[in-house]
Amino acid sequence: MLNVGVRTPAFTASFFGFAILQDDNQPIWVESPNDIIMFRYALAIPSESLSAAAPFSVPSDTGGGQYHTFSSTEPELSDYQRTIDPHYNRAIDYQLRAHFVPLAIQNPAGDPVNAPQEGVNEFSFSVASTGTFDLPAKAFPFVQTGTQTEIDEETTKWLEAVLRWEVDPIDDSHGAHYYTELRWSRSQGDVLVGAGIDPITEFIGLPRANTDFGKKEIFLAMDLGSGMTRMPGGGAVAEYEVFFPERQTKGGILAAANHPGLVDPEMKTWPNLMYYWTQLTGVVPRLRFSQYGEMGLLEKCPDAMGCYSHFDPFAANDDITWIENSASYMDCGSVYDLLDKNNNVVGSAQAPGGAAGIDCFGQVVFHEIRHRYGIWAGFVPSRGNDAIPDYDSADDFDGDFLSDDYEIWVVHLNPDDYSDGHVDAYNAEWDWPNETHNADDWSDAGKNHGP
Repeated sequence: MLNVGVRTPAFTASFFGFAILQDDNQPIWVESPNDIIMFRYALAIPSESLSAAAPFSVPSDTGGGQYHTFSSTEPELSDYQRTIDPHYNRAIDYQLRAHFVPLAIQNPAGDPVNAPQEGVNEFSFSVASTGTFDLPAKAFPFVQTGTQTEIDEETTKWLEAVLRWEVDPIDDSHGAHYYTELRWSRSQGDVLVGAGIDPITEFIGLPRANTDFGKKEIFLAMDLGSGMTRMPGGGAVAEYEVFFPERQTKGGILAAANHPGLVDPEMKTWPNLMYYWTQLTGVVPRLRFSQYGEMGLLEKCPDAMGCYSHFDPFAANDDITWIENSASYMDCGSVYDLLDKNNNVVGSAQAPGGAAGIDCFGQVVFHEIRHRYGIWAGFVPSRGNDAIPDYDSADDFDGDFLSDDYEIWVVHLNPDDYSDGHVDAYNAEWDWPNETHNADDWSDAGKNHGP
């Protein structure tokens, strides 16, 4: 049995539901004005307080059939007369009262922005090789304290038969579902539509685009035999948010990697955070991720959060930008030393100092991109058969891996001043201002996820 209150509260948003007819002289309670609401009539005879087991046909002047759609502003529904005795098939006169039972979505619940809760209105893909997440949907009649009305097994079965669910797509889940597939634990024909009071929807496979995460909506609908209709009202739609897994374990350091770009040789070292966050930085040629530097193993960039490999004057055919894992879970520095060409400290300058996560990561990427740009803008291929520019000390008076021509072209640099290679790169970090990408951070450890 489901228990629901005889009287519904005064709603600030509209709801839909069904009606129970009773002979206990209780008036109809519909306080969601001017909305079109679908009621289900259930027969109540004088000797019973309620029987939903024997739904009756509504006379033609009130719409006909078992169901009747009407506006909640029709007052005559609280005074409906029924003159058929179903037991003896003879006319009698008594008054039946309609009690509105509003239906609403119970799960997902709450505001994912102001009251976030994992598994309730926030859902994160798993770290399995094919990431998944389950969203257990549930609808319920409003339960009131005080006088209760039982909704019996037949009415519960009816709700199971007529309720339908739809969710917003993720990537191609509602189409080819090559990358992300949608499955419902219960459906009726259409695999994209859930059925019943509490079906579970499962999304399988992380999407390609960072924009496929974030706010989504789930909709409650009914199918009364002539097709599915989404119901109006605030109780028939709920919001939730979707996230990608950032770490292999909650609170851990090792970055998770189960995004769809792993099949690309250029991205085979990338964790999820690099795959999705670099969609905000723009194209970064030959970008790689160093996962294990912080564990005492071989670092690609010793004592740094990133490095551009071509700064080795003897490197050939090497044009890789490395980002260390530490750039994703540690804060960036806010002050850096100015060095002369003999590596003596001659001053200091300010960097944005992004916090751990998306801000520091973005600033490190921009920093290393600028190193690469300085090489490509200032030098030319001079050895080997590749088209990669080669460092030439004859074109670099102050030995900072920026050509003299490039430093003259960039007006804030000077070929006979302190080492400008890092000045130029640190200046590039300001192109990723702190807190400006919060709305795009859909990591499950990021800015938009709850505690």
